Amino acid sequence: MMSGNTSPRPGTGGTCSGGRSPGYWKVPQHSGSWNVAGGQYPTFKKTVVECAKGMGNLSIDDVKSHGTLLASVFPGAPSTYGLWAVLAFPNDPIFGNKGQLLRHLSAAWLNAGYFNASAAQYPISKAQVVAMWHAVKYGGLYCPPSMPNCGTKGWSADQVKSYIEGMYDVNAQISEPDLCKTT
Repeated sequence: MMSGNTSPRPGTGGTCSGGRSPGYWKVPQHSGSWNVAGGQYPTFKKTVVECAKGMGNLSIDDVKSHGTLLASVFPGAPSTYGLWAVLAFPNDPIFGNKGQLLRHLSAAWLNAGYFNASAAQYPISKAQVVAMWHAVKYGGLYCPPSMPNCGTKGWSADQVKSYIEGMYDVNAQISEPDLCKTT
């Protein structure tokens, strides 16, 4: 139902953007994009750089200030950590079984803020991203506003995540570079 938003609109002059991947949003080279998106990139205790393999020696403990906090965007999410932490470490036990969902919702929230010009629009708004979280965080189903009573035809958390993941290939940068801290 909602995927129609990513379809081309002939004659509108604009394009839809599938947004940037979580990997795009986590790297320091794109920290300036966070301000445009309405978020705040974290600061680190050491310099963080792209590295050849894995997260190297970087951990959540290396974050000095978490920037935009998860709970400020997604009430009920861990309150100590920021969007960046779940983008970089979605499988950390602090996020429980919601890490991957929060990772993709965080990328979607940033994308909704970044791609809001008429030339390249993200198909869902920040409010819709937050509504998805509220609907599925405790096992419920998400129904788009145009279908408030969709009942059992709503989307589960896995379906919300799949929908967001499926958009990354629409005019998107998909790379997921690895990060390390310098000594």
